[in-house]
This record gives sequence, structure tokens and C-alpha cells, in this order.
Amino acid sequence: MSESNTNTSIPENSISQENNNINSEIDIKTLAIDKINAEVENFTGGNKEWVIFKPVAERLISFCEQEERFAEVLYKTKRTLSDCCKECVKGCGNAISDIDVYTKAVKFYFPNAIVGMSITLELGKAPTEDYINKEPEKAEPKKTAAKKTKNKESKTAVKPKKSKKSKKQDDGIIQLTLF
Repeated sequence: MSESNTNTSIPENSISQENNNINSEIDIKTLAIDKINAEVENFTGGNKEWVIFKPVAERLISFCEQEERFAEVLYKTKRTLSDCCKECVKGCGNAISDIDVYTKAVKFYFPNAIVGMSITLELGKAPTEDYINKEPEKAEPKKTAAKKTKNKESKTAVKPKKSKKSKKQDDGIIQLTLF
């Protein structure tokens, strides 16, 4: 009976190797997530970076949970979440879409990755007839807009004043105004 047990048993080395693989997978994901959480606590950046850093951190954590290779690269990189967010908003102007931010964030760590996004629509009850026929609210014209327009016109129409010194003395100096 002991002979049959030795023939059907699994070598201990293979079991410990499987456990090490599972532990290393869990460990690298955990380490990457811990790194992101620590970088959230120590985040530095400008206004644009502050707007995106929490959603980017949440998404990066989600990607680490999805892909062990991504988690490993993120964990091993010396760059930080602050660096990542700075790169994400570089050249974006005043607006950037979510998918562009997440794509830039992933490519910051894993340049050949592709990020996909799915948007779905779930409808509830149809709106009432009153809601459908509701007139849009008319906004009152802003008074500040008219002032800004007048100021712009007056700024462009202002002629440079001649200095009193040039009236009193003519030293042969010509003053040019470039604005």
C-alpha cells in the first residue's frame, strides 16, 4: 500500500513551486497597489494633476489587479504617480477625455499597452410628456461680457502717448511702440 502511495503522490517540489507562483503573483500585485497608495499619500503636482490623480490611481490599481505583468512593471519603475499625472496632462490644454488620461497613464508605465473603454446606456422609465415638452430656460445676458468687449475695443484703440521728454527735447531718438 505504501508503494502505491509513492507512485500516485505529487512531488513536493512542484507543489511548493505552484504555491510560490501564486504567492509571487499575489505579492507583486499587492506590492504595486501598495506603491500606488503610498504615492497617493505623497502626491505633488499642479492644478491639472490634482484633478486627475485620484481617478488615475484608482484605474491603475484596477489594471494591476487585471494584469500581473502591468503590476510588475508599475512596481519596478522608479517614476511616481506624480510623474505619471504630469505626463498625462502635458499638452492637454484646458480639457482631456477620460480615455485619453487613462491611456496616457498606462503608456507611461507600459508603452505598448492598449486601453479600451466601453460605454453603455441603460434606460429607465420614459420621461413624462411634461418633461419632453418643457421649454429650455433662457439665460439672461451676462453684463460682464459686454464690459469685456468694450475693454477689448478700448485696449486695441488706445494710441501710445508721447513722452513729455520727447516734446521738450529732440535728441534724435526715435521711440517705437510694438504693442
